[in-house]
Amino acid sequence: MAIVEITLIVLIWIFVRINLTPSTDLDTQRYPAFQDINVMILIGFGFLMTFIRSYAWSAISWTFLINAFVTQLYILLNPFWEKVLGNGFS
Repeated sequence: MAIVEITLIVLIWIFVRINLTPSTDLDTQRYPAFQDINVMILIGFGFLMTFIRSYAWSAISWTFLINAFVTQLYILLNPFWEKVLGNGFS
Protein backbone atom coordinates (compact mmCIF):
# COMPACT_ATOMS: atom_id res chain seq x y z
CA MET A 1 0.00 0.00 0.00
CA ALA A 2 2.88 2.34 0.68
CA ILE A 3 4.18 1.79 -2.85
CA VAL A 4 0.76 2.62 -4.33
CA GLU A 5 0.52 5.75 -2.20
CA ILE A 6 4.01 6.92 -3.13
CA THR A 7 3.25 6.27 -6.80
CA LEU A 8 0.03 8.29 -6.60
CA ILE A 9 1.80 11.17 -4.88
CA VAL A 10 4.52 11.25 -7.54
CA LEU A 11 2.02 11.06 -10.41
CA ILE A 12 -0.11 13.83 -8.93
CA TRP A 13 3.01 15.94 -8.39
CA ILE A 14 4.08 15.47 -12.02
CA PHE A 15 0.78 15.67 -13.92
CA VAL A 16 -1.68 17.76 -11.90
CA ARG A 17 -1.56 21.52 -12.29
CA ILE A 18 -3.68 23.61 -9.94
CA ASN A 19 -5.41 26.65 -11.38
CA LEU A 20 -5.29 29.41 -8.77
CA THR A 21 -7.97 31.59 -10.34
CA PRO A 22 -11.15 32.17 -8.36
CA SER A 23 -13.63 29.30 -8.53
CA THR A 24 -16.46 29.39 -11.03
CA ASP A 25 -20.10 28.69 -10.36
CA LEU A 26 -19.67 25.15 -11.75
CA ASP A 27 -17.04 24.33 -9.12
CA THR A 28 -19.22 25.56 -6.29
CA GLN A 29 -22.17 23.56 -7.63
CA ARG A 30 -20.20 20.30 -7.84
CA TYR A 31 -18.84 20.28 -4.29
CA PRO A 32 -22.13 19.59 -2.45
CA ALA A 33 -22.81 16.66 -4.80
CA PHE A 34 -19.33 15.27 -4.14
CA GLN A 35 -19.80 15.70 -0.42
CA ASP A 36 -23.16 13.91 -0.46
CA ILE A 37 -21.83 10.99 -2.51
CA ASN A 38 -18.78 10.71 -0.27
CA VAL A 39 -20.96 10.52 2.84
CA MET A 40 -23.21 7.93 1.18
CA ILE A 41 -20.19 5.77 0.37
CA LEU A 42 -18.68 6.00 3.84
CA ILE A 43 -21.87 5.47 5.78
CA GLY A 44 -23.62 3.20 3.33
CA PHE A 45 -20.84 0.72 2.58
CA GLY A 46 -18.73 1.10 5.70
CA PHE A 47 -21.32 1.03 8.41
CA LEU A 48 -23.69 -1.32 6.58
CA MET A 49 -21.35 -4.23 7.26
CA THR A 50 -20.87 -3.44 10.95
CA PHE A 51 -23.82 -5.62 11.92
CA ILE A 52 -21.69 -8.66 11.06
CA ARG A 53 -19.68 -9.06 14.23
CA SER A 54 -16.59 -10.67 12.69
CA TYR A 55 -16.24 -8.09 9.87
CA ALA A 56 -17.23 -4.89 11.65
CA TRP A 57 -13.82 -3.18 11.91
CA SER A 58 -12.45 -4.47 8.63
CA ALA A 59 -15.51 -3.26 6.70
CA ILE A 60 -15.10 0.29 7.97
CA SER A 61 -11.32 0.23 7.47
CA TRP A 62 -11.45 -1.07 3.92
CA THR A 63 -14.17 1.42 3.00
CA PHE A 64 -12.13 4.35 4.28
CA LEU A 65 -8.98 3.06 2.56
CA ILE A 66 -10.68 2.55 -0.80
CA ASN A 67 -12.33 5.96 -0.50
CA ALA A 68 -8.94 7.62 0.07
CA PHE A 69 -7.41 5.88 -2.97
CA VAL A 70 -10.38 6.63 -5.24
CA THR A 71 -10.35 10.31 -4.28
CA GLN A 72 -6.67 10.56 -5.20
CA LEU A 73 -7.25 8.67 -8.46
CA TYR A 74 -10.07 11.07 -9.32
CA ILE A 75 -7.76 14.05 -8.85
CA LEU A 76 -5.24 12.36 -11.14
CA LEU A 77 -7.55 11.02 -13.85
CA ASN A 78 -10.29 13.65 -14.11
CA PRO A 79 -8.31 16.12 -16.30
CA PHE A 80 -7.28 13.26 -18.61
CA TRP A 81 -10.86 12.09 -19.18
CA GLU A 82 -12.09 15.66 -19.60
CA LYS A 83 -9.60 16.08 -22.45
CA VAL A 84 -10.43 12.71 -24.02
CA LEU A 85 -14.21 13.02 -23.85
CA GLY A 86 -14.57 16.79 -24.18
CA ASN A 87 -11.86 18.20 -26.43
CA GLY A 88 -10.46 15.15 -28.15
CA PHE A 89 -6.90 16.11 -27.14
CA SER A 90 -7.04 19.27 -29.23
